[in-house]
Amino acid sequence: MRSINPSDICLNSQAAINRLTRRRRKRRASMRYWNEWNEKTATGTVRGDLLVGALIALPFVIALLV
Repeated sequence: MRSINPSDICLNSQAAINRLTRRRRKRRASMRYWNEWNEKTATGTVRGDLLVGALIALPFVIALLV
């Protein structure tokens, strides 16, 4: 049997941990984006933003027409 070098184990486990965290981080980032988008559409803040924009633009449109 050949002797196992402890540093090899450390390096391997570290690499495995890095792989796992990288994969998890990517998934979490996309999840966060989707959660925010779903919350916005669910609570209607996207529609609210559009509404506020229309209300702000309305006086200028009227001023242009007059």
